[in-house]
Parts: sequence; structure tokens; C-alpha cells
Amino acid sequence: MSSCDQIEAAFDIDCPPIESVQGMGMNEDRMSADRAAMERRVARFRETQIRFQREREEYFEETIEKARAVEWNGFASHPASS
Repeated sequence: MSSCDQIEAAFDIDCPPIESVQGMGMNEDRMSADRAAMERRVARFRETQIRFQREREEYFEETIEKARAVEWNGFASHPASS
């Protein structure tokens, strides 16, 4: 799968054909450098999203464990309610 195919799949967009980009005065080296920079940004973004997802899941697990550790029946026999 080419990098353009990966970008199209990841962002649901259509990359312009290479011929039309070349016609805009960009040389092959510049296009390669720009493409590599885009791929690095996409990879960094993907890594960040994975880290955020992991942190959300860890937070959820910690919160659920704390909630399950609470003695919920204790509220009925609380001294203030007597």
C-alpha cells in the first residue's frame, strides 16, 4: 500500500494524482520530502491517539476499581441517618 493510499484510508480523502502535483512546479525531491514529513506527522498523531486511548482505559479501570471498593450498603447505616 502506498503512502498516499494510507493517507486516503486514514483520513477518508482523495490524494491528487502525482502528475497534477508535478505540474504545479514541485520537483520529485520536494514531493518526497513533503510526503515523508506528512507520514511522520501522521505516525506521531497515531501514536498520540493510542497513548490517549491507553490513558483513558487506565483511568476507567482505576475509577471502576475505586467505585467497586466502596461499601455501598454503608450509606443506609451511616450515623447521621440514625
